[in-house]
Amino acid sequence: MSTVMVNDPVMRLTAEHAAAIGMAVTAMRAESDYPFTVETLAEISNFSLFHFARLFRSLIGIPPGEFLTALRYDRAKELLLTTDLSVTDICFEVGYDSLGTFSSRFKQLVGVGPAGFRALPEVLDTLTIDASAAASSIPPEQGNRATIRGHIVNPPAGAHAYVGIFPASIARGYPVAGARVAANTPFILPNLPRGKFRLLCAAVSASTSTRSHLLPGADLRVASHPEIISIETGKEVFDLPLLMRPLHAHEPPVLIALPALDLRCLQGRSDRLPRSQQSVLKMLATGD
Repeated sequence: MSTVMVNDPVMRLTAEHAAAIGMAVTAMRAESDYPFTVETLAEISNFSLFHFARLFRSLIGIPPGEFLTALRYDRAKELLLTTDLSVTDICFEVGYDSLGTFSSRFKQLVGVGPAGFRALPEVLDTLTIDASAAASSIPPEQGNRATIRGHIVNPPAGAHAYVGIFPASIARGYPVAGARVAANTPFILPNLPRGKFRLLCAAVSASTSTRSHLLPGADLRVASHPEIISIETGKEVFDLPLLMRPLHAHEPPVLIALPALDLRCLQGRSDRLPRSQQSVLKMLATGD
């Protein structure tokens, strides 16, 4: 689920602008634990502070500070699954000095806490997610009648795609409403609340490992509707195609752990699962 390109109607973005902002993005990706300030990033891009901040948000879709935060937590996800470092050590490694703040923010952005995320590969291998769960929507707010429906173009072979609406141009935390959809199957998001949202989508090939679904890397495919979706009366009906593609280097990573969306579907129907699976879900839901 990727950043939507939002051009400032007053500012004409050029290739030179993109290249300059790209230098700041490259610097952040190279040293995401470094305490970059907006002033430092503006100097790297050879722009004034005001001009840089405006350009960055116009091109990337979120402010530079949010982009850096996304990179740090994405690095934390990688360290949790590929090293034996403690959560405390990882907190310091990615540039934070408060374990409590790091852990609560991680859970907010990724969908599960650091310990729960580290346990996810084993948890997912224990659970059985059937076809009915794959079609389940993540429960949206009730009371309105707006609906988004659409179809996914060019999904990875055999993949299940995750479609959702988010309040920002980045897939962090659970979507306001969403669904897990089989490849080449239309999707529908009903009963949507009023507000302004981004429609984002992500998928990983079904042939990849559980760990690859949590750290998809080059296997990740994303899609986004290019415009803000405005729901004002609660009665709108949208019909929107989503074209999947690789994640661009200038886009922030997908922070939500995609399989955590499956778990949320399952938690809503846990009484239908075997007791062993119910206990696993309960442990994950209450874990750090």
